Amino acid sequence: MKPLDWVAFRAAKSFSTSEDSHFPNIKTFLGALYGNLYNFEGKSAKEISQLMKEKALDITGPFLYKQNENDDIDIFFKKPAILKKEKENDNECSDQIYKAYIDKNIKFNIGKKELNGLRYKKMDNLDDLNKNFINLKELEDLKAGNLNIKDIEKNSLTNIPYKIERKIGIELEKGKRRTKKGALYSLNYFRFEDNAGFCFFVEKDDLNLLEKYNTIKLGTKGKLATIEVIEIDTIIFDKVNDVEKILYTLTPSFMESGILPKNSENIQAIANYKSETIGFWNGVENKPGELIKVVPVGSCYYTKGEIDSLTDEYDYYGFGKYIELKR
Repeated sequence: MKPLDWVAFRAAKSFSTSEDSHFPNIKTFLGALYGNLYNFEGKSAKEISQLMKEKALDITGPFLYKQNENDDIDIFFKKPAILKKEKENDNECSDQIYKAYIDKNIKFNIGKKELNGLRYKKMDNLDDLNKNFINLKELEDLKAGNLNIKDIEKNSLTNIPYKIERKIGIELEKGKRRTKKGALYSLNYFRFEDNAGFCFFVEKDDLNLLEKYNTIKLGTKGKLATIEVIEIDTIIFDKVNDVEKILYTLTPSFMESGILPKNSENIQAIANYKSETIGFWNGVENKPGELIKVVPVGSCYYTKGEIDSLTDEYDYYGFGKYIELKR
């Protein structure tokens, strides 16, 4: 999906009247894609809601992408929470990356579930990576168990294909030429480079939405984005044959406990990011829906044996998608 202009997305409202914008979850894009059925085919919001729950369109994302001059596609993923690097000193930049492993000597409980702690091969002088994203090649290297990713720090945030422009404003009272008390808002505009935008991996499209429509209205103000379907080869969705593996989340996961799914018997350890609050729009009743807390993209779950799902609900919105990594 290539935005033709800036795009912005409202964040979930808090108790204050101040709000921000952020990258959206997959439900926003599903709503935009299914919106074509409402606008052009006369489907009702109730019918569209049912199609969503039947997963007539099953996609995984969103991810950022950029098409290079030689037409290669570079896709960016949230940095896995298990990666650390050596701190840089004054004279050189370290390229040594460490991946967390289970330490069975460390135990702690979440509810009634006992989990193991995590350690790194080197525990002192560690730091976070200099960036929030890794690209497809780096993720493939990580999946293959290659930690000597020499260029991982060179692909810095400056290479992410968008710029942020910020706007701050005050809401006016309806029908009056005066400001509404406390109604301060801020909005981040994401302006993408040429041949860059959002992308998804498509598992199923029973309605042929992605072939039938080549544009959607996206985000605040309904800005246009074009749709293009292409094929790429990647190993990231291949299964890991080991009994013990790491599940790296590609989409948000809703868990009633806030950190563990209901079926957590085979989970041994976790490396998760701080939970996020997201909100849905209730299209059937035409009003804001519930606010929920989710485990963010990039969180990692160490498992022994198979696990049914990494989300307790909203799987029909694409929640709980993950890929398997080697320990």
